[in-house]
Amino acid sequence: MPTHETIDAYIADQPDAVRPTLKRLRTVIKQSVKGAEELISYAIPAFRLSGRVGLFFAGWKDHVSIYPVSDAVLTELGAELDPYRVSKTLRFPLSKALPVHLIQKVAKARAKELSAMKPVKRASKKPSRKKR
Repeated sequence: MPTHETIDAYIADQPDAVRPTLKRLRTVIKQSVKGAEELISYAIPAFRLSGRVGLFFAGWKDHVSIYPVSDAVLTELGAELDPYRVSKTLRFPLSKALPVHLIQKVAKARAKELSAMKPVKRASKKPSRKKR
């Protein structure tokens, strides 16, 4: 499995049929969650929201996916997600138009959930002790 340094590199490495949908999905998420930081995590594109890596997306042969669909997102959006939900994943078939409005809602709900969590504690560097 190839590793990519950036989301642009990930998308460029996908089949021609998947690239436009991935680009659109990325744009919708970025516009929905202002200030989200893009990165590659677990070898797929991700967004850091409120200091946490919390929303992933990926391309497949016949669909694109968003991960994870948390309990909080399920509670907020419920049955709207049913046509696309497979466990903790949303799958959007390439054969149909991307449900932009729903993706916006998912991204915003996930950002809201993550912002309500306790801040992420960053490891602090402890001064090294010199041996005498």
